[in-house]
Amino acid sequence: MFGSFILSLAVAVGAISSTNAQIPAGSVDIGTVTTADSSVQTADGWAVSGSGSDIWGTWDQFHYLHFNRTADVTVTCLVNDFTGSDEAWRKGGIMFRNNIGEGRSAHSMIQVTGWGVSHQSRLRDNSYTNSVHDGYPVSNVWLRLVKEGSTITSFTKRDGEFDFMPYHSVEVEFVDSFSVGIAVTSHDNNVLATLDVSHFEISDDVYSLPYSNPAGIGDTGDS
Repeated sequence: MFGSFILSLAVAVGAISSTNAQIPAGSVDIGTVTTADSSVQTADGWAVSGSGSDIWGTWDQFHYLHFNRTADVTVTCLVNDFTGSDEAWRKGGIMFRNNIGEGRSAHSMIQVTGWGVSHQSRLRDNSYTNSVHDGYPVSNVWLRLVKEGSTITSFTKRDGEFDFMPYHSVEVEFVDSFSVGIAVTSHDNNVLATLDVSHFEISDDVYSLPYSNPAGIGDTGDS
């Protein structure tokens, strides 16, 4: 089922060149999602609402605001708020996805209500999902996901901190055309959750740290 999305002409100004003025390829439900959803563009970001049972295992149920890409990319956003469902496994954030099928390979830098920040990866279509997570807050945290060649790297920082720190990195097998965007699951197919993000940017520039930084953070575990 296709969701609705509302566009404005507002364009955010960021530290790296941005293509976030482009029109989304779609605002869609992945898997069996029964509750009406929406994607509304705000002054410099999006408010994306979705239900669905989870983004996990070998297949997903969630709402996806997605943009088509064919090359290296950096996607960034600031999570302002995450409301709606009170499920501990409610999830929302940035996703890169091989296709919009429910079992497709996917890589996400997301907020999980019960765990904080999580980098989730399904390395191949219909394979199991893995997670690296850390107890960052559900709001006022920056998320960044970068594809460079066959490597996807996640970064994060709390709002007000000087720069991003590396979080996790994986080697991927992506097709020539893939999707990037914002994913939301309420972990309850009867209830909507809404992720409010600002400073949303899709950039052709590949982000890298301007200085040497310690190894990525996070604890491996199940979600």
